[in-house]
Amino acid sequence: MGGDVEGLGFADLHLHQHAHLAFGGRVIAGAPSGELADALASCRAAHGPHGILDLLGNIGRVVLLGAGWRALLGHRTTGYPAFDDWLRWDDLTHQGAHEDMLRRAVDGGLRLVVMHALHNELVYRLTPGARGPGNDMAVVDLQLAAAHEMEASIDARSGGHGRGWYRIVRTPEEAREVIASGRLAVVLGIEVDTLFATPGVEPTPASVRAAVAKYHDAGVRHVMPCHLRDNAFGGAAFALLLHWSRSAGIFSTVNPLGSLPVYRMRTEPGQTDTYRYRGGHRNPRGLTDLGGVLVDELMAHGFLIDVDHMSAATRADVLDRTGARHYPVVAGHAELLTTSRPELRSERQLTDAEVARIEAAGGVVALLLRQSVQAGPATSRGTSDTFAEAYRHLLRTAPGAAGGFGSDLNGFAGSPGARAGASVQYPFPSPVGTASMPRATLGTRTFDIADHGVAHAGMLPDFVAELRVAGLSEHELAPLLRSATRYVEMWERAMTAR
Repeated sequence: MGGDVEGLGFADLHLHQHAHLAFGGRVIAGAPSGELADALASCRAAHGPHGILDLLGNIGRVVLLGAGWRALLGHRTTGYPAFDDWLRWDDLTHQGAHEDMLRRAVDGGLRLVVMHALHNELVYRLTPGARGPGNDMAVVDLQLAAAHEMEASIDARSGGHGRGWYRIVRTPEEAREVIASGRLAVVLGIEVDTLFATPGVEPTPASVRAAVAKYHDAGVRHVMPCHLRDNAFGGAAFALLLHWSRSAGIFSTVNPLGSLPVYRMRTEPGQTDTYRYRGGHRNPRGLTDLGGVLVDELMAHGFLIDVDHMSAATRADVLDRTGARHYPVVAGHAELLTTSRPELRSERQLTDAEVARIEAAGGVVALLLRQSVQAGPATSRGTSDTFAEAYRHLLRTAPGAAGGFGSDLNGFAGSPGARAGASVQYPFPSPVGTASMPRATLGTRTFDIADHGVAHAGMLPDFVAELRVAGLSEHELAPLLRSATRYVEMWERAMTAR
């Protein structure tokens, strides 16, 4: 694989490639490596006859992605070679980042991914037939080991150690070398609710420092201190129907019909001209004393600190603490408050002022690939059109912060659907390099972004190409097409500031 010119290559800063090992192995069907016939065989073992036991996927498609009620009845379980009922843009529970898919994305210009180890202990407990460990960090360990095993396997098939196209990188220097050679730099990350926690043991400053050192030695370089619920380090954003306010009544504006008391937190009214979701409430919990220890220790080791999913108070505290050291932070799968529909504006989304603070410190904002809360016509929501509009606003607000996207593949976010009107004409020129990109093919199925949206990771280059069709100019696309190197530059600043 040839090298690239002037650091070109785009980045996906939020990918859950090994999520098949999460949730007891019964939620995400399909492995990310090995022969397709084995890795993406029938999902019946995980999802039951006709996919009827795929509760999270079936319900999620209806509630989160607007599928018709028939989705509740399940799906055909046939996988390779026909993929009769999956893969697709609104598929939440089938492997979307197999190595064959990812290799096509590399051929089309993908040069860096952050591979987040993912787990949720509640989903594990609710999943029938869940197997293996259920606590967050034990499952994180499984996924980190699987990433290293995948790297070794690709190396073995590419001529020996270090010769494969899938390279786990531990330093900015390693990442630059991999990107320049036209291969994929893989940064290991963690996204869980109970970060660095041992079941039944109260975390202490000493245990946090030991955990940071342990996972640094394991190759992790990108960490999300908060996820869906409050933890020992800080508050989570009040932003989902699974969030329940302890400060408001049942079936109130703050806890409306349809919300569920899964993640309980105290809330308070936010500024009505800023947050409007569920009465404009937000979580007042900020960074705890132990959270301060965590942030300081992460900076000391040169980790990239991801501020997504934080409450506004926690994010402000983190930006204050890192800003005092001129230490950059990252938002790896962000949505923007200003361009969102007013009734959905929550503290999960970044304000223009927060984006500007991230830019000022040399940080990066990567937009969530499926921008479903974006204002605009309903027919364009969650497509390349809404991503393009959010991306344009990011360029206007803080051009120096624009840093790729976060696909959240295998992370229950869904992918961009087909846009109305014109789309990519195949074959199209690779967004980076000189390759010609025909339609993606897996088994006997051929994928066209005009019909299937972004059905899997192999279609990330198609999405970048479609952004041109959606109206982005070459000047506007330039930061995106250089976003892999932009992430590395941020990493270098972190190493200097630590």
